[in-house]
Amino acid sequence: MDIVASGTSFVQGTTFANFGDGITVESLDITGPTTAQAVLAITNTTSVGYRTLTMVTGGQVANSC
Repeated sequence: MDIVASGTSFVQGTTFANFGDGITVESLDITGPTTAQAVLAITNTTSVGYRTLTMVTGGQVANSC
């Protein structure tokens, strides 16, 4: 999954992503201060629908849905 944000400063090894229950971030590659690529594992019991993506870098928190 490609992730694009604004006003952020993602850092490889410091930034973490959370998509909520039932979705595990297998890997997160920071490709720039406002871009990242995530590989996700989704359980077959995870409900279908919109999710809030939370990206955390140190004290900086970015949310999107």
